[in-house]
Amino acid sequence: MVSTPPIGSVHQRLANNAKRQFLLLDFVSFLVGVRDLESEWVPVVARLKWLVDFDRLDFAATNRAGEREIRTLFTVDDGAAQWTSRGAFDRFTQAGGAAMRVGVDGDAEANLAGFRGLLLMPIRRSNVSYGVLCFVTKEPAGYDAEDEEVVHAAAVHFGSVFDRMEAGRLAARHADALRTMEDLKAFAHSVAHDLRTPLRSIRSFTMALREDAREALQREHLSHLDRVDHAAVRMEELIRALLGFTELGYRPVPLGPVAVRTLVEEVIADSQAGRGADAVFEVAGENKVVTANATLLYQVVQNLVNNGLKFVPKDRTPVIRVELETRGGCCRIWIRDNGIGIDPKFHEQIFEVFYRLHDNAEFPGTGVGLAIARRACERMSGRIGVDSKRGAGSAFWVELPLATPAAA
Repeated sequence: MVSTPPIGSVHQRLANNAKRQFLLLDFVSFLVGVRDLESEWVPVVARLKWLVDFDRLDFAATNRAGEREIRTLFTVDDGAAQWTSRGAFDRFTQAGGAAMRVGVDGDAEANLAGFRGLLLMPIRRSNVSYGVLCFVTKEPAGYDAEDEEVVHAAAVHFGSVFDRMEAGRLAARHADALRTMEDLKAFAHSVAHDLRTPLRSIRSFTMALREDAREALQREHLSHLDRVDHAAVRMEELIRALLGFTELGYRPVPLGPVAVRTLVEEVIADSQAGRGADAVFEVAGENKVVTANATLLYQVVQNLVNNGLKFVPKDRTPVIRVELETRGGCCRIWIRDNGIGIDPKFHEQIFEVFYRLHDNAEFPGTGVGLAIARRACERMSGRIGVDSKRGAGSAFWVELPLATPAAA
């Protein structure tokens, strides 16, 4: 009898590791553009929460008078807000200021607030200490070594943000950002390579096993091999999608005049030659000219059109209607479909990376497409959103600034 590994658990560990690595890349690429944490704490904290879950996040730093100041950057409820992290920071200082991961057994107030684990991480750069982050969780298991490792990696890049805040000259900050982006590019490609290598090995060995031992394997074993191969293919697709998502954070995006209707018609023509061969397409509105990147805008429109073709009941012919309208100094592109629709409570979450409303077996995908679309719109000084109800189709919109007459 051929012994088969627990495929589901192996695939899950690979998926979780890939997600965390690329969320770290996304966090680092976002920090590259941060110049003032005072005005950027909210999105920074939100991205930190993608990396490691917490119910409370405090930041302690020493002011010019030599006094410790503690700020609560995030808390889940008022009860948790009553607990003070001062004692934890005192223990951190007494321990020598190194990273510290502890339980809260000896902290009666923390236990009363429902907390179960603390993770304190110093923010340093070039031997300069900028402060300490204190992550607190109510999860019974507390924090583990993997949590500490990813928080440490994030803290290292936090130091670069404080460096830029301390820098006095714009040229020095610009040079630092360029160096960071080059490091990020190298890091992104290194991670992608490190994740792809074992996947290629998995596919090669499953193929070899299927060819060399086909007669000795039972149907059930061949089915297991197929599932392993399918899982590896899915992971490769996810890596490619996430690498593209991360690259949008640092890749230069040159902008220029783009004729929207012309671009939309190109997308539709390509769709009709592929998965949209049986769909009905309609386009309404004048050919507006916007300031955008033609390649990115094509990808955004193509993604929304493809979603309109995909999320449709099997017994229904897809109908895609694109409308162009002027709103103030912007052009809004509406992409309407007759699909399954989206509950309003999910209108914001669907633009988050990895957020999926449906099982992959029902509607295949990576869960990264709309996140890429939002980031692309932001890089073009635009916006994206959706108007939809469950069972009533969806109307996604993209809004971009109109080109000036001279540019058009």
